[in-house]
Amino acid sequence: MESSASALVKLITSFAAANVKHPIIALFDNDTAGLKEMKKLTSKTVPPNIRILKYPDITIAKNYPTVGPTGKKKMNVNGLACSIEMYFGVDVLTRNNELIPIQWKGFEEKEKKYQGEIADKNYVQETFRKKLRKTEVTEIEDLNKLLNGIFNAYK
Repeated sequence: MESSASALVKLITSFAAANVKHPIIALFDNDTAGLKEMKKLTSKTVPPNIRILKYPDITIAKNYPTVGPTGKKKMNVNGLACSIEMYFGVDVLTRNNELIPIQWKGFEEKEKKYQGEIADKNYVQETFRKKLRKTEVTEIEDLNKLLNGIFNAYK
């Protein structure tokens, strides 16, 4: 099965081969699958108009609850399970006064790392939609950090 990250690699490779001159930013999740695919591009010569970025590491992810075969454990999920939802703010990631945990989904043999994702993605996304109706994006610290990385990609 092709992941979104592997589709992005194919798309960027096609743009490079077609000698597209417009500025292009390839933005990968800060998780196992995203970083695995990102390595495929960073190991190739990519034209200077193409920037390869990943979501930044964030403080909340340094000691985040996870659930896996060995039970519940807090750990650093930067580089393992930081999809866009992790950047929506601690209020969005919290339900019943607890952070919604990362659920480990599978082991990436080549990377020797697990891939995880937020356990109740639909709840987090819907809560974020509600938050956006009353909050400026600039007030969401981790999302703002991610956006600033994009805006500054060509500086």
